[in-house]
Amino acid sequence: MTAELTADVHSTAHHSVVQYDEVFTRMLRGDDSAFELLFVAFDAKLRRYLSRQIGTASTGPLVEDMLQEVWIRFINLRKQPPSKVNAPFHVQAFLFRVAHNMVIDRRRTWKQHTSIDSLDEHQHPVTRHHTALDAEEIVERAFAQLPDDFREVLELNLHLGYRFDEIAEMLDKTPEAIWQRASRARAKLRHLVVEIAKKEGVSLSKFTSPVAERKSL
Repeated sequence: MTAELTADVHSTAHHSVVQYDEVFTRMLRGDDSAFELLFVAFDAKLRRYLSRQIGTASTGPLVEDMLQEVWIRFINLRKQPPSKVNAPFHVQAFLFRVAHNMVIDRRRTWKQHTSIDSLDEHQHPVTRHHTALDAEEIVERAFAQLPDDFREVLELNLHLGYRFDEIAEMLDKTPEAIWQRASRARAKLRHLVVEIAKKEGVSLSKFTSPVAERKSL
């Protein structure tokens, strides 16, 4: 990997769609160092996204398999005729759209074939143990109870730092639709936090904003 290419990608604090896309063009021309740069830029984020959407430690091998498949599909773009790789081509949108579609397919499979004995631990019905929960644990529990589409948009925004317009492109939605989904997700998260805190006897004075709290997780 050249220092010049590294500087190209990491010279800005936030995601640079234009710079990533320029590096992608170099990759299509056979520049392996350009692929390495894109791998470094997105692999950890894709792994975190898939891990949070699919499950916990016991699903680690599945996450790795899915992550590998995302990168295989990306590399295979080199085999496509230039006319098939539509311009402008946004790297991060393509990668997360592939990952998103794989998550959807996996959830459909689970719903059709999964018995309770094969569920990951966090998906089992829970017998409550009355141990004191702190504010962060309550927010984490509330976050886990969000509908999949709500949790996904907050993960991409709060955890991975993507803007709503970037998320919209990843999920093939309009920015307005993503903004509305995020707004509903935040409202649902606040409702769940209040509900869980009351059940657990935790004072709401411990909380500032569930969303603000979530950013520190």
